[in-house]
Amino acid sequence: MPTSRTDPTLGLPPRDDAAGEYWSFPARTRREVSFGFLLLALPAIGAFLTLDVPAARATLLDAWPGEIVSWINHGEVFGDGLGALTILAGVWFLDPRRRRCLPRLLAATFGAGAAANVVKACVGRPRPFQWLADGGLGGTWPAADAWLPLGTNGTAWQSFPSGHTATAVGLALGLASLYPQGRRYFAALAVLVALQRVMTDMHFVSDVLAGAATAWLTAAGVFLAPSIHARFDRFERGERFPAGGSPAPRRRAA
Repeated sequence: MPTSRTDPTLGLPPRDDAAGEYWSFPARTRREVSFGFLLLALPAIGAFLTLDVPAARATLLDAWPGEIVSWINHGEVFGDGLGALTILAGVWFLDPRRRRCLPRLLAATFGAGAAANVVKACVGRPRPFQWLADGGLGGTWPAADAWLPLGTNGTAWQSFPSGHTATAVGLALGLASLYPQGRRYFAALAVLVALQRVMTDMHFVSDVLAGAATAWLTAAGVFLAPSIHARFDRFERGERFPAGGSPAPRRRAA
């Protein structure tokens, strides 16, 4: 029988008691979540200082054969909303035993994309193609009077962070947690989305790294925040909430 041990940092039960037969999220404690975030956020800052302008000015697509370019462009589907839904439908049809895991997968995937869109509404950063059309001179970060456009500036000025990358990384984290044997494959698909966004001048390098960092924090909340985790856990186990809406204490065998 499962023991009553709990994680000393997050207050979660151990993996074998936390729907462990299904999930294997790559982080477990707040320290691990923070470390993963820094692994993405710090390179984003470095890219802003060193890589954004050279990558935007480079004609990256012209350096690759047409077949490779087509393959990279098709990779965008993994970070598109309808594409993600189509992929997640595979869980429903191919793995009926894990159908109850779909709400958590949807929350990790589309929660990450939504979080990125909230940040976009507050930052009026031009996309690389817009920055290049305006002459490609000066900095890529918006002026002080361009902050908080709240979505009124048009998509050409909604570069930071990358919503496609956030969606792709959220989807990859969810699928890798459910099917850990495919984690490298899912990570490669998310990287392909980020590469496509940079190579097509839709995002700067720092945008895609920031989108990945946003997805990491969102997925960590979905999988590790005790109140959120508990509700998904009970649903996945097929347990009902009492009428008041709060989880009933789980009774253990003596």
